Amino acid sequence: MIKILVIGDFHGKFPMKLKKRIKKEDFNLIASPGDYCGNEELGNLFFKHAYGKHKELWEFIGKKKNYQLEKRNYESGVKILKELEKFDKPIIGVTGNWDPTPFGDIGYPNKKELFNKKFKSAIKKTKNLRIIDFKKSNFKELNFVGYPRSTYPGRITKHIEIKKRDGKKSSKIIRKIKGDNKKYFKKLKGYFGKDTIFISHNCPYYILDKIARGEMKGKHYGSWLTKELIKKAKPFLVICGHMHENLGKKKVGKTWVVNPGAAVDGKAAIIKIDENRKKVKSVKFLR
Repeated sequence: MIKILVIGDFHGKFPMKLKKRIKKEDFNLIASPGDYCGNEELGNLFFKHAYGKHKELWEFIGKKKNYQLEKRNYESGVKILKELEKFDKPIIGVTGNWDPTPFGDIGYPNKKELFNKKFKSAIKKTKNLRIIDFKKSNFKELNFVGYPRSTYPGRITKHIEIKKRDGKKSSKIIRKIKGDNKKYFKKLKGYFGKDTIFISHNCPYYILDKIARGEMKGKHYGSWLTKELIKKAKPFLVICGHMHENLGKKKVGKTWVVNPGAAVDGKAAIIKIDENRKKVKSVKFLR
């Protein structure tokens, strides 16, 4: 039997109450869906000025201020990595949208990200941590596959016109993976097997992904690519995060999907797995 501590969405903070709660638990491995870094001021300014616009935040607040905030964001994530190291357990994870990495959403290269080289260096210095962005890694008899970032559903919608017998036209929506999305989909799918645990930063589309507040309230904003991988590759477990409000578990076919909630809110989970039968035995939420 393998016990996995699932914890992510720190956003630069690791509440002491949660640390003490975790120390009372017995587990063999830590799995994380990312977002080690965080900076509340940076986030507030981004949503105020740059969210949904084709401009960078520094164009509104200046390069110097932007650099200072990004530096604080990076430093907070490095502190979290050091805190996780103190548990002295193997750690397998992916990066989230708050973490500076060379990847943008879906997988497109992102050369604009500040501190991505420094964060990569900090990860290498963390002896127990394996970041598996678009990679796979093994722990005992289990195969882990990692999908970072992807904070939106993805470019998967295509409208086609249908001509009816009466001559009238209507439109139909077709959803499919295409373009660069297809490239990354194939790459990830090739890593899967019956023994796979899939770590995706974002939740699958329409599964534990409904936005609870704000102007997007009630809309589903999970990753379509993650959902398609569940359908096509059938991992026995998906570990996800990003959507803080959707702590929970849901079974989709033979796949369990678990969102442990956000560590910054004092939440995590322990998943007990029968590694021989590749089966989830139990999920316990810590909060």
